[in-house]
Amino acid sequence: MCRTKRQRHRSNAKTHVRDDIYRSAVLKDPWPSNDDEANLPDGDTGLDEGTSVRAGAEAVTAFGLLKSYVWAFALQPAVEWVLTEGPVVLGTNWYSSFRPDAESIIRITADATVVGGHAYLWRGVDARRALALCSNSWGDDWGKSGDFYLPFRDLERLIHEDGEVCSAVQQKLKAKAVMPPPRGAFDPKSEGRGRKRRRSRR
Repeated sequence: MCRTKRQRHRSNAKTHVRDDIYRSAVLKDPWPSNDDEANLPDGDTGLDEGTSVRAGAEAVTAFGLLKSYVWAFALQPAVEWVLTEGPVVLGTNWYSSFRPDAESIIRITADATVVGGHAYLWRGVDARRALALCSNSWGDDWGKSGDFYLPFRDLERLIHEDGEVCSAVQQKLKAKAVMPPPRGAFDPKSEGRGRKRRRSRR
C-alpha cells in the first residue's frame, strides 16, 4: 500500500517523538551502560538496549504527555487498579520458561532462569482462574494474537523481584485560544429564522 506524503510525515514525526522520549529515558534510568544511546539519531539500530518503566514514565511526563503516573509495589492494589481504572505497564524479569502453552499461559517453572528484563501491558483479569491478561509487543504470532496470561502467583513473585507496575494519569489538553466557528457552521439561531414550525405527528 502506498503512503501519501502527509502519512509519511506523520510517521516520521511519531518516530522522532518516540526516539526523543527513549533518549531522555536512558539518561534517567539507573544503568549508565546505555547512556551513549542518548546521542544516537532517530531510527538507529543501537536504540535497543532498553530502559526502565519508571524512567520511561518520567520522560513521558517531562515531555508534557502525562499529568503524572502511579506506582504499585504489591499484587493486590495492582489487581484492583486494573479492574477499576485500566491497564498498567509491567517491567519484570523475563524467564526462560516464558513460552505460551496451548491456553496462552506462561509460568515460572522450577528449572527456569532469568534471561533478561521485559516490559508489557497488563490489561485484564481472569478472577476465576487467578490470571492476569497481558499484551506483548512481539507480534500476533506470539501467544494468542500477541496476548498471554500470567498466573497471579508468578506475577506476585515478579513484582517482589523488583518488578515495576506503573499506570499513567493522562494530561488533558486545553485549548490555547478561542477559535471562531468555521464558515458554514451550524447556527441554531439563524437556522430557526424564517422557517415555519412543523407540527409533530402523533
